Amino acid sequence: MTSLAQEWSHDPARFPERTVMDPRADSYILFTSGSTGVPKGIKLHQQGMMNCAAYTSQAYGPGQVNFLQQTSIGFDLAFGQIYNALTNGGTLVAASVEGRGDPDALSRLIHDEKVEYTLATPSEYSLLLNYASEVLKRCAGWRCAHTAGEVLPNRLIEGMRDLKLPRLTLTDAYGPAEAFIVTNRDITVHAGAAPSFSNADDDTDKPKKSNTTKADSTNIGRVLPNTSVYIGDETDGSNPLPVGVPGELCIAGGGVANGYLDAALSATKFVPNPHATAAVHYYRKRH
Repeated sequence: MTSLAQEWSHDPARFPERTVMDPRADSYILFTSGSTGVPKGIKLHQQGMMNCAAYTSQAYGPGQVNFLQQTSIGFDLAFGQIYNALTNGGTLVAASVEGRGDPDALSRLIHDEKVEYTLATPSEYSLLLNYASEVLKRCAGWRCAHTAGEVLPNRLIEGMRDLKLPRLTLTDAYGPAEAFIVTNRDITVHAGAAPSFSNADDDTDKPKKSNTTKADSTNIGRVLPNTSVYIGDETDGSNPLPVGVPGELCIAGGGVANGYLDAALSATKFVPNPHATAAVHYYRKRH
């Protein structure tokens, strides 16, 4: 790579012209796990990921710190780990292939590399707590433990709190791969933390975060900026339902993907948003 750069530096004409990419253009294809049937190829774009990264930067201010990267590139959490690091000028601490499945090795990596930001599923965090809690208790610099992909159990919150780390905040994020991260809420787990409440009356310019002290399967937190969420009827999702009535979750905004590779399936799930003035789509997720 170095030799190629030196060779090209003597002939600038060999460099291709810089082009400006459409942030909504397809950037990569991510396949779902297939838990609901056949895996679906999702056409994702830069805008959705950058919206999440911008929110993380403004709400948590991680800065130029070390971020753990332990997830396979085939899982959407990996992109959050990578881009949250790169957009903040941070360092991506990549676990080895062998170390990804070893909770003791991962915990020691967090400790030895002074990792401050992690993003993992509740199952991953539970393994770290069950097999390497003594190592985690020494990770005094760890301050952002974001989790997504599964329901957050109360026992995990208590396990994080038992670490008695001075700066740690647990953030529970929600969002299907088709819409990146849609909501999140913070849970106080650091040592000496007083019970915290939702800052709904906070009128500062900083993005608002939903704060709680325990898990609640009915609460998925606050909606991220540039995102809208509707609870609609299960016919086509176009009719909003009153509070307390179960329905279909419809997600709109900058994070919504460009659809599936399967155009027929895409037409049933990525539909025109009847609540928007512009010609945009939202994603219907049945719950």
